[in-house]
Amino acid sequence: MPERFVRSDPYNSRLVTAPGLAKQHLIDPEICIRCGTCEATCTVGAVTHDDRNYVVQPEVCGHCLDCIGPCPTGAIDNWRIVRTPYPIEDQFAWTELPEQERPKRYVQDHMRANSRPIAALLRRDLAHIFICGLKGMETGVDDALHEICRENRLDWAVLKPQMRASGRYHVETY
Repeated sequence: MPERFVRSDPYNSRLVTAPGLAKQHLIDPEICIRCGTCEATCTVGAVTHDDRNYVVQPEVCGHCLDCIGPCPTGAIDNWRIVRTPYPIEDQFAWTELPEQERPKRYVQDHMRANSRPIAALLRRDLAHIFICGLKGMETGVDDALHEICRENRLDWAVLKPQMRASGRYHVETY
């Protein structure tokens, strides 16, 4: 079964996945501070809570992403690709998120897989780095750059401040 989205649905801004798969937002009960921001921000009323957890009702969620940015801890998964959406009754009982049905591949994983070309770019004075996305990814990307530099005889602790001072290192996370 393909692990990619196959088409978009222009009527409700949902992405339709390969046959037999669905998208679902999940709120990580280990990271969530139960501030209620997601519930207050959700324009369709998909976020609800009980005494223990905030959860996203999969049959209501329109995948608009409005709840992602305001979350102060990044507790909401952008999407989980699942075979069957988790019912809210299960989500209310969680103390941690269940394992991903298929392993997630993060940007830092792609960076590590392309260590040599990235190191070659970092050696050039014209290279720029733009980190844009959820705040929780910033550390992972920085760690990957540190490893890439170490493996390729560069010093990230020296290079990063040089790039920042010359306006070649940009971070926009939320």
